Amino acid sequence: MRAAKLEGFDFHELRHYYASLLIRYGESIKTVQARLGHKSAEETLNTYSHLWPDSDDRSRDAVDAALRAESGEKFGNFPDSLRTPSHRGPHLA
Repeated sequence: MRAAKLEGFDFHELRHYYASLLIRYGESIKTVQARLGHKSAEETLNTYSHLWPDSDDRSRDAVDAALRAESGEKFGNFPDSLRTPSHRGPHLA
């Protein structure tokens, strides 16, 4: 650790940090399992499940993205694929 100028950290702490980075940047359970050498995904989940976003987190992110898209549309700087037409009359599906 001294050679890497990481004094004050032990290997176990760095291992957890590494796992948390993989999870934060969207790696799958199987990828994290493989990188850490766990025998099963269950072992990985038992240790790190609290770090993966849950459905509430994903729902909030989706709504935030949609609101940002709507707000960007007002200024004409958002991709057409994310725009929805505005309807002034009754919706006829």
